[in-house]
Amino acid sequence: MKRMFNRNNIIVFFTSFIFIISLEIYFKPYTIDGIHFQEWSSDWVLQTLPIKQLKEYPVLSLWYLHIQPPLYDTFRMLIAQFIDSHDTSVLIKNVDKALYFIFALLYSFITTFIFLWVSRLTSANYGLLAAFIWILHPASIFYATLLETTLLSSFGFTWFLYELWRLKNNNKTGFVRLSISLLFIYFTKSIFQWYFIPVLIFSLLLLRFSIKSIFFSSIGISILIISLFITKQYILFNTTLTTTLNAGTHLCGIVWHNPTKNEINKANKILEFNYPKDSKKLSAKYKYSGKKYGNNEKSFKQNLIFSHICKNYFFEQPIISLSNISKNFILSFTKFMRPSSSYRSNVIVDNLPWRYYYDFVFGKLFFLILIIISFFVWCLNKIIHKHDKKDILYSISIVIPILYFILIANIGGVHIGEYPSIWIETQRLKFIIEPILYIFIFVQLYNLSCLLYKVTNTSKKTCSRNNQINKY
Repeated sequence: MKRMFNRNNIIVFFTSFIFIISLEIYFKPYTIDGIHFQEWSSDWVLQTLPIKQLKEYPVLSLWYLHIQPPLYDTFRMLIAQFIDSHDTSVLIKNVDKALYFIFALLYSFITTFIFLWVSRLTSANYGLLAAFIWILHPASIFYATLLETTLLSSFGFTWFLYELWRLKNNNKTGFVRLSISLLFIYFTKSIFQWYFIPVLIFSLLLLRFSIKSIFFSSIGISILIISLFITKQYILFNTTLTTTLNAGTHLCGIVWHNPTKNEINKANKILEFNYPKDSKKLSAKYKYSGKKYGNNEKSFKQNLIFSHICKNYFFEQPIISLSNISKNFILSFTKFMRPSSSYRSNVIVDNLPWRYYYDFVFGKLFFLILIIISFFVWCLNKIIHKHDKKDILYSISIVIPILYFILIANIGGVHIGEYPSIWIETQRLKFIIEPILYIFIFVQLYNLSCLLYKVTNTSKKTCSRNNQINKY
């Protein structure tokens, strides 16, 4: 932890924080309402509970929450408790101001992680360059001013991978931090469901931790907490997932099947819907405009119906379904590679003079080429330095959670049925792994420059820190 709080890290953190706050202050006069940099508030977002409900019934609201993991609404609820008003507009205004401050802190933490990680693999000066380029990244600025869970998830997953990376040499001292980061991402984003746990366990086994050391540790405690939450969800809402909002439409998107009215009516007749009475009372009391679906019985029923229909469709049409999965992945991945900042209009990002250049580098073909080049440089380094089996397994253990995310995000990236047309927004999900991809590319470009220097320079000078093994 001393490394995290040294002088350079603190300078990077506060520089990032001052920069994003300064941008927000400068562009505030250009906002519609003097607060929001997009067209919506945190209360308008589809997956959140009404702030007035969180203010008046904090415990019950979170207990009966079934449209998303509870961490984001927990933050909103805690902020609302310190606001001496029950007026909805006042609550939204003050809660969102506090959220912008928290998001500025998370933006700064991500930048600090980038500086720290790149510095440890290359040099401090190169780490500063990486941090400076990231600070200006339009996507980073965009999600620091978008009041939903993408930035929280990006911070959490970067933190999680950083702690996993630090576990080399069977060092269990980092288990507590890894456990906390695991809980953070599980309770923040529905893409990290219970089936992410086997992925983590497999990565830890590759790092040569035993099953006993995994389960009889803080990791085991985190798994127990997650298991208790899953049990609660199953008892109350007949699901093992953290969300009932889009799980069914995602499943239909995976097999590319749009349920017909006849299928919906048939499922509606044969399925049992035991929606909790107290949850029904809460959702009936706090109706608000702009959300056709939400934390209510309608979304609950729709989820069960669509899940039932599309599960049956998969078993009835397995060949067609498998074929459609590949079709789904290609369509989702095409959008996944778009610039993350292109998700929606943003008062700040839309006026950045350098946005075009960043979107070109971090979007579509050029970004994919950078990743491919970086992968080949990584492989070349492994060959040149003659890495042993243990080090290769260590690298794979870090890559597996990233591959899990890319696979789940794109296979389940299409919504079918809930909206009049197909809905895909995987370019938003891309930002969750963008910091780690950025670190990987930046480090490999450094290694490539060192390799080229060695080849072209007849002298035996070496790049500073070049003898460090690429630890991805």
